[in-house]
Amino acid sequence: MRKKQREIVLAPWDRAELERIVADGNARQKIVKRARIVLMTAEGLGVVAIMRAVGVSKTSVWRWQDYFVEAGVTGLVKGRSKPPGTKPIADPTGERPIAHLRESRALSAPAAPGRTLGRQLTPRQ
Repeated sequence: MRKKQREIVLAPWDRAELERIVADGNARQKIVKRARIVLMTAEGLGVVAIMRAVGVSKTSVWRWQDYFVEAGVTGLVKGRSKPPGTKPIADPTGERPIAHLRESRALSAPAAPGRTLGRQLTPRQ
């Protein structure tokens, strides 16, 4: 846990860019939240006040404060990159049964499947 409140000093151009993001009605809301976190931190508000005003968790406030210090405004907009997920295991036999079904259905497919189905459902007399 943190003991000391993070202090962020914004350059005038960074503050202008963050305020532009917050005021832009077309900006993605997650980016607006990140910008609000940084602006409120620069104003000297505490983590709990930021957390309540923005509607995020304490760890989210800490995460985006730290990330702004590391990457600046462009980092907030871009976001953190996540490691790629685990690749699926290739199944060498996965395609073979499907191909086999396709071939067998193509060979035995009736000319009019509705007629065949109708014949199968109606009792023979």
